[in-house]
Amino acid sequence: MQNAIVLAEIADPLKKPVNTLAIVPQNKRITVLGRKAYNVMLCIAQDQGIDKETYRALLSDIVTGLDYGSNDLEPIKKHLRSMAATTVEWQSPTSGEGSKWSVCALIAHAELIKTRGQIWVEWSYAKPLKQELLEPSVFAKLSLGILSQMHTHAGVVLYEICTRYKAIGRTSRQNWRWWQPVVSGQPASEKLSRVEYRFFKRDTLKPAIAEVCAITDIDIELIEHKEEATTTPEIQIEKQRIEKESIQVANKAGWNEEWLRRRRAQVLSMLEEVSNETMDDLVVQFRDHLVGAESHPSLIKRLDSSGWKHSLVRHLMIDFYARSAIGEDWDRPTAKDLLEIASETAKVA
Repeated sequence: MQNAIVLAEIADPLKKPVNTLAIVPQNKRITVLGRKAYNVMLCIAQDQGIDKETYRALLSDIVTGLDYGSNDLEPIKKHLRSMAATTVEWQSPTSGEGSKWSVCALIAHAELIKTRGQIWVEWSYAKPLKQELLEPSVFAKLSLGILSQMHTHAGVVLYEICTRYKAIGRTSRQNWRWWQPVVSGQPASEKLSRVEYRFFKRDTLKPAIAEVCAITDIDIELIEHKEEATTTPEIQIEKQRIEKESIQVANKAGWNEEWLRRRRAQVLSMLEEVSNETMDDLVVQFRDHLVGAESHPSLIKRLDSSGWKHSLVRHLMIDFYARSAIGEDWDRPTAKDLLEIASETAKVA
């Protein structure tokens, strides 16, 4: 089988070299926070210029760019330490496109320096890759704002790769075993080699695709081709943006509908747990609300004769109770809420 991913258009400030899009970790797992931090630091270094030996930025600038709220330095040290120790193969998603193939650490060194109550991060890059990292000739334009909202390493990777090839139409085909460490961020291991494609697709690819669709304005679709009993994924990119936008809107509408269905069920469960005495008071308040809102007399009649659980009244009671118990925005899902629904939908599809 072969896979293709279809998407629409996006662009923004970070110029990420194609050789850094499909990096393959050799000795350590690359975390989503580590990859996002690397992108922020690379953007800062590009802005400061190639002539510097080392690069320097306030930790708060890097952390803010990551949407990371902790003041604890240990996680930061851990990720910087991992960047300096993680050896990766640098390669383009398209064979032969990049200027060269290299094996090198993500960064050459990193330091945390406290000055006048502020914490600075200082880092450098290996000389063989510095030119290509800071002044790339072939690159993907990435939005750090969008990247900061991503939750999985696989989602970040697919967003980066799909952004790079939006003007080309599709990436080259690679065996799915090539994609596995690239997307998962995990080095080759016996455990990873035992994973079957169907599980890689279910647990990694499809949730990542759902994440990109839910968070970004890129629409991604998985297309599979069979080829000599093996799986060769590729990324296919759509030119018909209007059509794909309509599909994306339909997907998000479906996720919103499913979230709201679950939300209403949650509120109904809350109502059923209310004590009899509290419920009596609540029904009186609800009746006053219907009268004040000049609701149709038949609704008030149904409430008086059959109670709030009557099919014509129940949904109004749920709305009324939810606004007071949860808040005015009780029926508005966040991006994270939609992402959870999208991921679940992708896994069962």
